[in-house]
Amino acid sequence: NNNNINLTFITSPLLWDYKIDKTTRIRLDQIRLKKELNSALRYEQMKLYNKALYDVCKEHSINIIDLANKFPKDSKYFIDGEHFSLSGCAKLVELLYLDVHQILDSYQSNI
Repeated sequence: NNNNINLTFITSPLLWDYKIDKTTRIRLDQIRLKKELNSALRYEQMKLYNKALYDVCKEHSINIIDLANKFPKDSKYFIDGEHFSLSGCAKLVELLYLDVHQILDSYQSNI
């Protein structure tokens, strides 16, 4: 803030969760990703990371957009459960637009 730099962090969405995929109707917590890693464990790891990021941002009054909780659990938006497909990129822009616009408006009103 001293150098007119304002940070905004974004939590990381994953396909993995304890839900059913809207496109394939497969349970998203029972997929083997690697020999000793399944989708439920990967989801829990990212959930902890996102919570830590969210808590630190709130503690230090840093903007955060909680995309992890906004992003749909649908395989049509992901190529591998963690990286966005083209339609996932479009959904990302759609979901971020209003939050980013609101943050930018708040900066403008403080000038």
